[in-house]
Amino acid sequence: MARPDFRKFRKRWLAFTAVLLAVAGGLGALGGVGQPDHLVADALRRFDVQERRQDIVVVAIDDVSLRALGPLPWGHQAYARLLHTLADARPRVIGISSPWGRRYLSVQSDEHVLAEAVKRAGNVVLPVAVNGVTGRQPIAVLPSKVLSGHAEAIGHIHTQLDADGMARMVALRAGPLERPWEHMALAMYRVGSGDAAVVADRSRLLPDELRGSNWTNSDRMLVPFPRERVQRVSFVDVITGKVPAEQLRNRYVLVGATAPGVGNAFSTPPAAPALLPETDLIAAVLQALLDQHFIQEARPGLNAVVNMLPAFAAALALGFLPTGLALVTVFSIAGLFLLVTAWLPLIAGVQIYPVAGLFALLLAFPVWMVLRVIVALRKLSREMRDVPISVLPPDVDAVDSGNDDIIGRPVGRVQEVIRQLKVTQALLQDSLDAVPDLTFIADERGRVLMMNAAARTAFAAAGALPSVSLQTLSAALLPAPAQLQVAEHFRDRPRERRTLEITDHDGRHHLVRVIPRTGPDGTEAGWVISVVDDHSGVSARRQRDDALTFMSHDMRSPLSSVLSLIELHELGASKTQDVNELLARIKRYARTGMDLSEDYVQLASAELGNHRAEPEDLNLLLAEAADLLWKKAESRGIRIVLADEPAPAMAEVDRGLMTRALRNLMESAVRVSPDNTSITCDVQSAEDGRHWQVSVRDEGPGIAVSDIDLMFEKFRRSSGERTRVEGSNLAMAFVKAVVVAHGGTIRALNCTEQGAEFMLCIPKKSRIRGTDASNH
Repeated sequence: MARPDFRKFRKRWLAFTAVLLAVAGGLGALGGVGQPDHLVADALRRFDVQERRQDIVVVAIDDVSLRALGPLPWGHQAYARLLHTLADARPRVIGISSPWGRRYLSVQSDEHVLAEAVKRAGNVVLPVAVNGVTGRQPIAVLPSKVLSGHAEAIGHIHTQLDADGMARMVALRAGPLERPWEHMALAMYRVGSGDAAVVADRSRLLPDELRGSNWTNSDRMLVPFPRERVQRVSFVDVITGKVPAEQLRNRYVLVGATAPGVGNAFSTPPAAPALLPETDLIAAVLQALLDQHFIQEARPGLNAVVNMLPAFAAALALGFLPTGLALVTVFSIAGLFLLVTAWLPLIAGVQIYPVAGLFALLLAFPVWMVLRVIVALRKLSREMRDVPISVLPPDVDAVDSGNDDIIGRPVGRVQEVIRQLKVTQALLQDSLDAVPDLTFIADERGRVLMMNAAARTAFAAAGALPSVSLQTLSAALLPAPAQLQVAEHFRDRPRERRTLEITDHDGRHHLVRVIPRTGPDGTEAGWVISVVDDHSGVSARRQRDDALTFMSHDMRSPLSSVLSLIELHELGASKTQDVNELLARIKRYARTGMDLSEDYVQLASAELGNHRAEPEDLNLLLAEAADLLWKKAESRGIRIVLADEPAPAMAEVDRGLMTRALRNLMESAVRVSPDNTSITCDVQSAEDGRHWQVSVRDEGPGIAVSDIDLMFEKFRRSSGERTRVEGSNLAMAFVKAVVVAHGGTIRALNCTEQGAEFMLCIPKKSRIRGTDASNH
């Protein structure tokens, strides 16, 4: 990245990171975002599984006790009787969670009875109820002076609800700012553990009610609710002796109402029971104190810092990682952040409210992407101002995006240039399609960017699409030597204009013109490559050379012989020779020359193409060729054997060419076969079902191993006898030319016992094309 671009990027990234941290830190400093944070925290606290302690017992004022003792309020005698029974069982501490005011105690004259029971127990914690309504002063409902004078401690039982009405936390200290009361659970914990420093000051005279504006709720603590309900025994079962003393000894005993409609009950988070009695809530706080499992809300500063950490990590990922990886990283950061906030209460006793950080993460990716799009569009707009508007008509050049905002203008300019590029590409494609030769444009990596219609047709037929590259095209169209030739050019001289002569899989000759191209900045951008079919030119040159060879050697030999005989006769050297014999020899040499000429003309016609294919029965063509040779074969006692009543073997062939080719094979077989032998001809369907196999087998001397590869080459000398005229071999070359023109193959092989066999593989469907048989 260039230095100026990096500076701009750094400024954008720093501004984006600052905004992101401000959002996360600002919301985090508020102590969370209220209800959403509470819901997320409630869900995460499901991981905080607390097992029920066995040393906490609730003496429940339940439905059973109400049926036995009658509805509340009860007299002091019932509570005194309970305290005496509990004192005999010797628990660690006894906490009374029901307020001792006129609401529950209707008889005041026997207060001394209850006071004596409190004194005898010696470890009783009495409640302070705090009542208040929004906009009014807090009201503390205290035990009477007589009762508080004998209590070991007093503790408040106030629970402050969140905005959604849920009970999630308690204040361990609440009351007048000068001397707040400890929560009943904390007071019971201290009394039960023998902490004398916190025993209630009995010298302090407490009024029945306190009012004041200087009220405090400090040391707030989140309640880790156990999944199981605290251990309970019924109030009436305790005073009637049904509960063994061992079940209460050394226990933290809490007395309170649990019956529906009696006392307070609170809605709690999903991790706890849906509706929890106040007594069970106090027991949950006591269990947390005993387990030393304190969970407090993080201070605003700490909450802000922790929420800023994932926001900063996301900013780093978005700024310096690829887009896809950055998105995955942001999601991973969110998951890790939730995992950390779920485990922090367990390992550090601190509740972090994560919604501020999650909100920043939610904003990070789309905001950063929008910023990148805006920057990219601006850059494109600046660069595209230099693109000439010359392709589209004048009335189309002026494009109104209909929007002048920060994104609308660049988008409009991009759309304008894209339209121009599409039109330009269409014009270029049309121009390429008008070129008859195979033409395509490749980049510097060898990937084909554009090609004309001729190239698409050729490459699709070769199976080279859609994976279009120079390598795949070369492999699909060219044999190994030609591939190596092309690869060497692009490797050794990639910037050189050059014309290569190559031969494809079908033996056709092509000229490959390679023209290097450069980009706007002068760097290498690839090549323009055209492939010109030069097969006709090469064939013409080769036929010219063959004609010269034929005229200079093969045709010259019989004509020279004729001239020599005539000259000898004129000089009188052959006067003694019979004139008829001389004429016969001249006729034989002339016939030889005529046959050579006919063979050459037929071969040239087969190679030039322009044949007409029609459905023909190959068995009938074999029979026709055999009839043409019957007289010659019969004179030597040679039988041409054909199948009796064969099934039709229909194929789309040129009747004249195929009959002539079969005749040439049979004639060659007749010429080399001994007298009184057989030549067997047969037609069978090939295994693939798409070809016919035509065989001609004789009982002659066979073919020399060195001559098998030369059997169908014209103007080849053979070491054996299987050439019609030594040195020409035009008849057998004609056979191969016809077979190849029909899209078939031919091969010669020696039979196991005696003779040779020629196998022709002819397609059933027409595949006639002009071809140069000498190249196959």
